[in-house]
Amino acid sequence: MKNLSRKEMKVGVILLLVVVFVFLVLLAIMNISLFFLALIALVVGIYFLRTKKPEFFSIFEKEKPAPLPQVKSPGQSMRMFATKIILLYYSGSTNQQIPVNKPEFTIGRGADCDFTLTGNTNISKKHCVIRYDENKRQSLLVDKQSKNGTKLNGQALVPNQPYPLHGGDMIQIDDRVLTVQHKNY
Repeated sequence: MKNLSRKEMKVGVILLLVVVFVFLVLLAIMNISLFFLALIALVVGIYFLRTKKPEFFSIFEKEKPAPLPQVKSPGQSMRMFATKIILLYYSGSTNQQIPVNKPEFTIGRGADCDFTLTGNTNISKKHCVIRYDENKRQSLLVDKQSKNGTKLNGQALVPNQPYPLHGGDMIQIDDRVLTVQHKNY
């Protein structure tokens, strides 16, 4: 089951349920007592499958978006920060959309980063930051003096120097690439 995509798993489970339903209908036509025994066995089987292998049923759950944190700006009351950009990250067979949902969004291999890149010691614990400049209404990328540097569209960044981000920009952190996708705002 691990090699199947989410859509293939969902189709497989639905097909299995249809086959079981048809089987139960045939049993009901033949003998009503067998129908109820099969129905009880099916319900008990689904219950045990749900408790032992909940990942089979997770394909039916809708993914919940991460809640937006509340941010306090100087001189302002608490308010919600609207996501200005989304980072697209492709790693092997995994495609992720990472909403930059904070005015200062950290990227690195440290567990305290907002987006953690694991499995590569060439990535600093706090490698770079995406900041939103409220006055300029612009997202900026800043390298946080990482040991191997950060590149924006193939150009190495000067540490602690902000660089504006635009839709389609490519952020390269060692062998990892994040693509910037601007939201409409």
